[in-house]
Amino acid sequence: MGPIVAGVTFALEIVLVPMVLIALREDLQLTEAQLPWVYNAYSIAVALAVLVGGWLGDRLGVRQVFAAGVSLFALGGVIVALSGQFETFLLGRVLQGIGGGLFSPLVPILLTSARSEKPGKILMIWGSIAGYVVALVPLLGAQVIAGLGWKLVFVALAVMALVAFAVSLTVSAGAGAKAPGSRPDLRAFARLLASRSLIQVYTYIFCTYGCITFFLFHLPLALDDAGATAGFAGVVLCALWLSFAMASTMLSNAVDGKWIGPISVAAPICLLLGVALLVHLPSSAGFLAAAIAIGVGFACSNAPSTQLVLKHAPDGLRSLASSLDITLARLGGVALVAALAGRDGAVVLGSVAVLVLLSVLCIWTLTRGRGQAPLREGA
Repeated sequence: MGPIVAGVTFALEIVLVPMVLIALREDLQLTEAQLPWVYNAYSIAVALAVLVGGWLGDRLGVRQVFAAGVSLFALGGVIVALSGQFETFLLGRVLQGIGGGLFSPLVPILLTSARSEKPGKILMIWGSIAGYVVALVPLLGAQVIAGLGWKLVFVALAVMALVAFAVSLTVSAGAGAKAPGSRPDLRAFARLLASRSLIQVYTYIFCTYGCITFFLFHLPLALDDAGATAGFAGVVLCALWLSFAMASTMLSNAVDGKWIGPISVAAPICLLLGVALLVHLPSSAGFLAAAIAIGVGFACSNAPSTQLVLKHAPDGLRSLASSLDITLARLGGVALVAALAGRDGAVVLGSVAVLVLLSVLCIWTLTRGRGQAPLREGA
């Protein structure tokens, strides 16, 4: 329950922040240069702290570091909710990011340890639960959030993180509190990056998550430019996350077998379609179709890429490998938001097409037989 609640909280941050981006811009009077930092301050903090979270998880124990991360995430949410100026807001977002970076790489470790015989399935189930929750929230809460203000979002995230923290306290002293395997030193990073298989998976993650993050950043701005209501924006976000949840459910029994390669290849193709529809077809039908394409693409990349990371990670370094997964994902998002914010549609689509091609090449060569054997301790 603790990892699932924390994982849902982490996912809700992704979907709720776009819903309040316009309100944030108006309330805090953000400039065009400041607006990307609503995402990037959090994402950079996650990307850096996640390395510490995975490393500490392997050294000190997964459950202890998990509890510390969710409590810090909650503290950051409270500071954001109480902020009245941009600088205080950024401080809270950084603390949120540090907390999220500490606990997020440990969620799949805790879940796959509980279902080691079907790791891909349990990850897909987790993704499905998170997807259904975040699909309903925009649909049910768009008008409420628009009426009550953006601070409600961060209060709700803080409360959910505190629930995950309270649950973790009940098991932190139990069996399995310490992480198994050897305790890595700083040379462990070099061992991970020496694996060609992991480099391919990490490149795939950087490219695909970068495209997803840019879509989530650009979507509310495009909806606002098109004059969409808060209710319709909620419908679009609901379509995105409902398609993610449904695709995750349908693929849950296929991801542990031979279909992981085709599923992973389908992801960037769907992402390219979604971005193309967003920037070149700014209509009601275009927004909905783009959201569905991104949702399906996200489902096809999320659990499969995590599973491939854990499969090719050296023994005793699974937490650290998972942390690099999230670091590269967040850095991909930071890079694309920083590079493409305010750019015209041709530049956006061309940049995304290059990343899609690179991600397809990486995952295709990996799942076609190269680097298939999991890396073992000392390899």
